[in-house]
Amino acid sequence: MKRAALKEGDRVGAAAPAKDADFEQFWLFYLRVHSKPVTRRLHFIAISFVFIGLAASLLFGDHGLILIVCIIVAAIIAGATHRLVEHTHPAVFTHPLLALLCGFLMYFLWLGGRLKIELDKAGVE
Repeated sequence: MKRAALKEGDRVGAAAPAKDADFEQFWLFYLRVHSKPVTRRLHFIAISFVFIGLAASLLFGDHGLILIVCIIVAAIIAGATHRLVEHTHPAVFTHPLLALLCGFLMYFLWLGGRLKIELDKAGVE
């Protein structure tokens, strides 16, 4: 059986925001396309790779090579997670800056124990 092509916002209640959407609209969309806990955990690991790469590049003075490798690994983890777990395309392809900001916001809210509040606002269980 052939699978239908994936489109951004295929999840119920996660209609893709307009190109001129404000940050709040995009944030709610972003949370909805990261609705599964395993997706958020894997994104947390991916973003952690970026911070580890930054620290290692600074520590070893490698002109950012470790950071670049870690960013690539993070992108592979995040992209595979969307494809295999959420069955959506990453929002970074259509809204790169907003998706990056939301990814880091989700990371730091999770670290601070405040992500659940935002998930509730977005209607994500």
